[in-house]
Amino acid sequence: MKKYVTTDDSHYGLLDSLENNSEENDFVVNGAEGEMDTAEDEQNNHSQSDHCHTLLLSQREKRSPERVLWLVVVISALHITAQLVGGVLANSLSIIADSGHILTDLVSFLISIFMIRISVVNSNRRFTFGYLRAEFIGALASIFIIWTITILMIIFATQRIISGQMTVDTRIMLISALVGIVFNFVMVLFLKWSSGGAQFSHGHSHFTNSSVNGADNGPKENVNVRAAFIHVLGDFIQSIGVLSAALLIRWTDFQLADPLCTYFFSLVVLCTSVPIARDIFLVLMESTPSFLDFDAVRRDLNDISFVRGVHSLHLWSVGTERSAAIAHLIIDDESKFIEVTKAATKLLQNGHKIHFTTIQIEIPEPIHSQCKFCKTLPDS
Repeated sequence: MKKYVTTDDSHYGLLDSLENNSEENDFVVNGAEGEMDTAEDEQNNHSQSDHCHTLLLSQREKRSPERVLWLVVVISALHITAQLVGGVLANSLSIIADSGHILTDLVSFLISIFMIRISVVNSNRRFTFGYLRAEFIGALASIFIIWTITILMIIFATQRIISGQMTVDTRIMLISALVGIVFNFVMVLFLKWSSGGAQFSHGHSHFTNSSVNGADNGPKENVNVRAAFIHVLGDFIQSIGVLSAALLIRWTDFQLADPLCTYFFSLVVLCTSVPIARDIFLVLMESTPSFLDFDAVRRDLNDISFVRGVHSLHLWSVGTERSAAIAHLIIDDESKFIEVTKAATKLLQNGHKIHFTTIQIEIPEPIHSQCKFCKTLPDS
């Protein structure tokens, strides 16, 4: 009778015959997602440090920032309405561009909420990794919206400069800018209060494993709230820019300030969205995540006792909170395959914070020295 020991992310499965050193079944089934039959007695013997769920967040932790983001969405929707009305009445493209920027942030907040909800959906036989990559698809759609709005704003600003129709109502423009500053200031204070007064910085990457790369990064809600904080802070700065343009026009009658301000905001939006698009491209191409050192992982695996060589090592991101690894390990002593598999799994999971791991144990064969896929990969 076949007997497996499997859990959700990175445990190994064994056949009963392996325990008897059978030559017929000389492999290790690893990295199953929980669809196989499990042996409860062996699962209960897993230590907490080896258990895959130690790296995963509970559903409550995943969805805790949802109420915060919903409130930000409501405030942002009111803000967009006020800015659009003010922009149309003032005939100011910079205010309309500001509302477009807020709209893209609103879409980002909704995507975050959607991903919080979908991230708790379990994997199945068709989607064995769940819906973790849906976030990247949504983010890509959001970027296309950003670029479309930005290009339209640039076209409208250029048309105004060419036509010379640049007269704006500075009084309404000033009021709209002040309203935007108030809205953003309220959201900044709320987001900071919601995070427990944590210090904010833009030191995170939008598509890297910042929450598991270190033990002191705090709960996942901090990542979501910090991202929202950065978006709102950007809107706050943009509102100050609109206010400055309005004052410049009012005091000097320099009407070009409005379309020039639109150009500036468009450039800012493009500069902030291009790196995100690059990160999405790298994830979809299954490149090695920036928080993982390929050479270090390979070296650590090679340093495991009884391991003679490492090949077919692949590292990639499954989602913003999950990473995966596949590795083939060559050992001389077949009797040590269980020990080596355990050590490699623990190394990848605990040492490098990789969630999904698959370890294949092999014995030395002549093909290993000839196969190009068994050799060290080039840098690029």
